[in-house]
Amino acid sequence: MSKFLNLQIDDEVMTIAESILDDIGIDSQTFVKMCFKKLNKEQSISFLTSTGTATIKQDKVEQITPTTPNIDSAAFNYPIRTKNVITAEMRDYIWNIFKTQYNAHPKIDCTYLSKLAHNKTGITQGSAYIYFLILDNLMAGVPNTRTMKFDDLVVYLRYISEQLPKVCLDNAVKSLSESIPYWKKTLQGHFYKKVSDLISQYN
Repeated sequence: MSKFLNLQIDDEVMTIAESILDDIGIDSQTFVKMCFKKLNKEQSISFLTSTGTATIKQDKVEQITPTTPNIDSAAFNYPIRTKNVITAEMRDYIWNIFKTQYNAHPKIDCTYLSKLAHNKTGITQGSAYIYFLILDNLMAGVPNTRTMKFDDLVVYLRYISEQLPKVCLDNAVKSLSESIPYWKKTLQGHFYKKVSDLISQYN
């Protein structure tokens, strides 16, 4: 017999955690199961404070191929960060190189761009990949299953409305509208409601 566990986790905490797990190569459900099995085995939570580090799956690192148009990373000069917190500088760096790539060619290489963002700003490659993937889906007008910090989504939607053609904003609103049912079903909290209120400002 299996038991179901329903957790309520802050949106930002979950976004960062998922990006770290994505780098390692496991999902959040698997991670929770691993923690319970480890707890049963150790009969304590001391393993949570150990200094060991997980190894990033090699196949997630070696796929990087610079197939995008030339992007001068020096043109976006932001300080290197080493923390998992996604800063405003990281957010804007991602937007700048995304916009540069999108204007040159709408086909986005999220893997390459996330590697570039990681090397330049210190953002985890998993977090950067999620951000680029969400932006790419917004431009295509297709639903997202991943999420980002809501405040960053607000900024990105404003950037889209101010810096890109109106069709891009229309697609972004369509993407978010079609994402809401999934987020409402799968996410704890009120992320979906905040997104609904946000896109109502652009309708």
